[in-house]
Amino acid sequence: MFDAIETTQTTTAWQDHLAPGDAVAFRCPAPGEGDGASVASGPRPCLVLDIETVGRQPMALLACGTASPRPSNRFTDIDVRRAAERRAAGLEAPTRFVGTRRLFVPLGHDGFAVSPATGSPVRGRLEGALREPVQTVRGRLHALRDIRAEARRRRPARHDRRTRRQGTDFTVEVRRSRRPLRAVRAGQ
Repeated sequence: MFDAIETTQTTTAWQDHLAPGDAVAFRCPAPGEGDGASVASGPRPCLVLDIETVGRQPMALLACGTASPRPSNRFTDIDVRRAAERRAAGLEAPTRFVGTRRLFVPLGHDGFAVSPATGSPVRGRLEGALREPVQTVRGRLHALRDIRAEARRRRPARHDRRTRRQGTDFTVEVRRSRRPLRAVRAGQ
């Protein structure tokens, strides 16, 4: 009834060569669109922060880009302001890649806006001094993921806590007084 069907996915050249630091065109949700289920009308620049394989599916962690005139002070944001940096990344205007607005999408996602001229959604690559902030953001995201995984590993599962309590033959009731107790001074 439930047969396991093995499928092989062929990937195009851009999917095989996508790397952290690449700027791609992706139809990501606009900031005010609620739960993020709908996508923006046009493609926006996004920065590839990481490439991972989940199961057998290659996935990309993208940071959405936005045009903002002011520099950011958040550690997860990467500003591309200089003309030479924008040309290398394939950007027309100063862009901030917002690391707190991340998307984790499969490389075969329909949101990638493939250019008919190049056959790829890759616009360019962050070069020079901008490579260090990309690596810094990647390192922090990996560290946060490892910390969360370690906390989950150390925390006992819910069923373990319930099983431990089942062996008791009494119930503990916690009562809290609604009015505060009056302090008693020494000598009274």
